[in-house]
Amino acid sequence: KEFYDEFKKHHTSFLDFIEGIDDAIKIQDNKNKQWYASLMLSRLMFCYFIQKRGYLDSNLNYLQNKLKEVKQKEGKNVFYNFYRKFLLQLFHQGLGQPQKTRRLTVDLGKIPYFDGGLFDVHVLERQFEDIKIKDDAFDKIFNFFDQWNWHLDTSVGATGRDINPDVLGYIFEKYINDRA
Repeated sequence: KEFYDEFKKHHTSFLDFIEGIDDAIKIQDNKNKQWYASLMLSRLMFCYFIQKRGYLDSNLNYLQNKLKEVKQKEGKNVFYNFYRKFLLQLFHQGLGQPQKTRRLTVDLGKIPYFDGGLFDVHVLERQFEDIKIKDDAFDKIFNFFDQWNWHLDTSVGATGRDINPDVLGYIFEKYINDRA
């Protein structure tokens, strides 16, 4: 429950960092922006599970380290690079493509391919080609995620700070029901 309550707040906050999706519509009425925020957070949570298992270049802090790399490479006062220059490639050309068909312009390291559609180019990404998300959004969400223990094993002893696929399923179900 604690994770879910915080997740809702972070979802709402994440909306403020997204630009390029029906920006003239107020956030509370902008269904496309809300949908995209949910998609991005779902992708990021999936990545948190697999990074904590070492599946992202054997780096347990892969996303946080890549965010730091991008910020260092691009320099100060540049606020929109992680999403555009790294995450989209990680999702669409990395995790969403078999290794032999990847066309990368950034070093993703050794990462797996996941079939199933989560990392395919989404209809909103086709419709709104100029989406931008500020790097600060990822700082905030990664700081939130880092407060929890992410693992795929459902038999791990409960600490009150554990997120596993069963918990995540409950969160998504509750989130969808609350929005209906």
